[in-house]
Amino acid sequence: MEAAVNAVTGEGIWALIQASSEFKHIEGSEGKRENTRIMAMAAPALFADLLDQPVSVGTVLAAQGRMAKFAVDEPGLLERAYDSLPASTRGDLSKETFVATLRAGLEEIFPALEAAAANPKPFLADRDLTELEYLSAARGGRFEKGTMRAYLAGDLTIGGLLLLQPTAIIRLSAGG
Repeated sequence: MEAAVNAVTGEGIWALIQASSEFKHIEGSEGKRENTRIMAMAAPALFADLLDQPVSVGTVLAAQGRMAKFAVDEPGLLERAYDSLPASTRGDLSKETFVATLRAGLEEIFPALEAAAANPKPFLADRDLTELEYLSAARGGRFEKGTMRAYLAGDLTIGGLLLLQPTAIIRLSAGG
């Protein structure tokens, strides 16, 4: 899998995301597309030490947590997420309130996410899930059939996951 790790580039991840069926849901929003592109480009550096690590609940949570922290820290990303929301969804909520609330909520979960990544057994037990159930769950890894087959074969790394199904880590909903 070393060759796959060396092939992980932001441009490659971005191309895979654009070709994904999930991307069609964000095509109408320039802000969401830009946020997703920024996250894709940042992924190889963010996950440099994880790329050759085997996929597990712990490594997927670690990668998802890093991406969420990146989203909070990246200038303009949360603001573009707000701008991408339909006016009917925003209601009377100001951009400043949205950004502050989202940032505070995400920052509040980072310690729990880091703990779950370091020791996923209690995390899974609290949710009454197995590793396979979490990795295939909509609020988990969201592994598609081909991704799950590669995982079950036992040779899927985080780098391989980014080349097979980058949206398992880079959540398109984070774009807004």
